[in-house]
Amino acid sequence: MPAKQCLLAEIVEMMHLAAQVHDTVLEEGDSLDKGNPAHRIYGSTSAGNKVSLLAGDFLLSRASVLSASLRNIAVVEAVASALQSMMEGQVQMHKPAEEMSLNTYIRNTKRRGGMLLARGCESVALVSGHGTNSKAAEAAKEFGLNLGMAYQLLNDLQRT
Repeated sequence: MPAKQCLLAEIVEMMHLAAQVHDTVLEEGDSLDKGNPAHRIYGSTSAGNKVSLLAGDFLLSRASVLSASLRNIAVVEAVASALQSMMEGQVQMHKPAEEMSLNTYIRNTKRRGGMLLARGCESVALVSGHGTNSKAAEAAKEFGLNLGMAYQLLNDLQRT
């Protein structure tokens, strides 16, 4: 696989991992009460939470720097848009469950899981020489959106 496409895969994976690291801090109840190993490394849940947040933030900042290194403004915009969408979805998902309708859940699943892969796949098309509004870029984005949403839905179903 060409270097730019591999770098984009790394960027998407870093962003996904950062969201998972942040999720471990935000999760309520069982996982933290049972002493998630990620939080115990630093002696206390409080210290572990702080370090976990910093680690997640580091991954997001590193992904941003790497996207800029590609020197393609459309890719930088796509990565930034995916990050914004992920964070909006994460914030919305931490509302009490009784306040969330099915439509809200689907919209947030699109934001949390779908847009990262959508914009990542679109970016691969862009660095491969396809134009921003080309059929290939649009198809890649649509594929990534559907794959990302399917992954997120399955992941959420496994937790219930």
